[in-house]
Amino acid sequence: MIQFLKLGVVMKIYLVRHGEAEGAEINPDRPLTKNGEKQVAVLASSIRRKHFAIDEIIHSGVLRAEQTAEILQKELGLNHTVTKGEDLLPGSDPKFWFDQLHQSKKNIMLVGHMPFMGILAEMLIKNQMALGFSTASMISFRFEEGEFHLDWKSQ
Repeated sequence: MIQFLKLGVVMKIYLVRHGEAEGAEINPDRPLTKNGEKQVAVLASSIRRKHFAIDEIIHSGVLRAEQTAEILQKELGLNHTVTKGEDLLPGSDPKFWFDQLHQSKKNIMLVGHMPFMGILAEMLIKNQMALGFSTASMISFRFEEGEFHLDWKSQ
């Protein structure tokens, strides 16, 4: 749900790091481990306790991020589709999404990887603080009056 205030649009952006994945030596596709699946379910449970609105879930296209996005969609009871996005890989340049998020009017959840997510998070709040991501964690931002503000961070 997008809210309109007198001073501008309030929109939410959620950055999510995928859950724990198998090592490449075990499975080169690196799917989520059973523990990783559990981590994501726990994350979904903590999100449900917050005020949230999600219009779109976009993942990197890498199996572990896609699985994380699908678990979140299911656990949160969201009806919209989960889609693969461009430039969400660990080595991608966050500038693309920085620009996209500034132009968007949707509440977007991006599911990806480190170091990309950490760099993008810091760019959104103008490098005011270092924001790390453990596996299966989320940082929520609100876009208000032309700027992103840290809303909350999952533990």
